[in-house]
Amino acid sequence: MAVERYQTKYGVVYHRATCKSDWKNIITRSRKRFGKVVPYTTLTLQEPALLSIRDVEKELSRPWKRFMVRATGTIRDCAYQRELYASDPYRYAPPNKTLHTHGLAIDVHTGYLDDRLRKAMLAHGWHQTRPVDEPWHFSFRLTG
Repeated sequence: MAVERYQTKYGVVYHRATCKSDWKNIITRSRKRFGKVVPYTTLTLQEPALLSIRDVEKELSRPWKRFMVRATGTIRDCAYQRELYASDPYRYAPPNKTLHTHGLAIDVHTGYLDDRLRKAMLAHGWHQTRPVDEPWHFSFRLTG
């Protein structure tokens, strides 16, 4: 199956209709303070999604809070996504439907999720497909 390219404000993102753990475009950014990785701040996404998160954090930055976006989940391989879907098909999407398997989805730590963060995420290329029952889940838009 061919890989589709989508031009976004932050650069080209890649998506394929079937799940394949082929992560040539994925970048991991572990954020450290005092030489130690800060909990919930390691992000593994496609570069345009990481650039978008950087802009979200710039918009919301406060001197005493260096990292505004804290994630409980980013990329998942196809096998793990299949296990999750088999365990609870209402909560988890099939591997070929979720953007988690493409490095284009993030689950935000609910302790850090507020209206300002939600609005900033939406303004910088993210959307929520199930805001009522999954307010922590954001997917990166595959268009402009």
